[in-house]
Amino acid sequence: MRLLSGEAFHAGERYFQSRLGVESQMAEIGQRFIRPEMPEQHREFFGNLPFIFIGAVDAAGLIWASLRLGSPGFVSRSRPDRLSIQATALSGDPLASLSVWQPVGLLGLEFDTRRRNRANGEVTASGEQTEIAIQQSFGNCPKYIHPQVMHTLPRQTQKQQSFTQWIPEAVAIIESAHTFFIASAYTPVPAFSNTGVDISHRGGDPGFVKIKDQKTLCFADYKGNRFFNTLGNLQLNPQAGLLFVDVKKAQLLYLTGTATTHWGAAQNPADETGRVTAFGLTEGRLLQLTAEEVRGGF
Repeated sequence: MRLLSGEAFHAGERYFQSRLGVESQMAEIGQRFIRPEMPEQHREFFGNLPFIFIGAVDAAGLIWASLRLGSPGFVSRSRPDRLSIQATALSGDPLASLSVWQPVGLLGLEFDTRRRNRANGEVTASGEQTEIAIQQSFGNCPKYIHPQVMHTLPRQTQKQQSFTQWIPEAVAIIESAHTFFIASAYTPVPAFSNTGVDISHRGGDPGFVKIKDQKTLCFADYKGNRFFNTLGNLQLNPQAGLLFVDVKKAQLLYLTGTATTHWGAAQNPADETGRVTAFGLTEGRLLQLTAEEVRGGF
């Protein structure tokens, strides 16, 4: 999603809005709620977080969802159009290296208050301190966020595994999850200057993500704010990155692959919309972090 030429949504997002008959309504809402910089409440919100989620495309052209960890205050917000993240990536993180001018999506989430705010922008400096020029800032509704106490993760990687089809440890994390994070990007078209990246939260009852075969998982699209940032991106560019966090086991599961949304494909009556997204795995990474300081779970 990118604010250019007076439009808040790109063609992929408008495709879904049009199918539901809400394109005109969402165009008006988008102009009011999607801002070119962060309001003060968003700046304060990001500055109080112990972690921030990041979506980006790596040097090989694969998109990943990731996170950075730190003590509250490690995300600095001195200007409405800038965020500074003072934290190094975990060893094995597929987005450990970010390049200058690389598009990124950011997501801040407080599980205890069920607040979530998002921002999109470009990297202007990388290293131990990552600087991001903000191009969009907007909030999302609290629906499907499981309220719980904020938790911490250790910041050292003990071991890592790479795989191209499901391993038992990955299946266990996926099938018990009630939360995951998804990164997506839209393909450049003449109306847009570059590829914008989003990262979003998905939540549901444990088991809402289902393993279909050795390389495929599926999840339902529940009723939401009708921005359709993620599904709209996938309509134009099927690449997607997923992140699952298991704090109790101190594990991070990173997945990258392609995703397609099917209409009228409800898995059960709770799926509400009938839209189901199938994700095909290209590569996965499982990081086992040191077990110290682990409390609770996502």
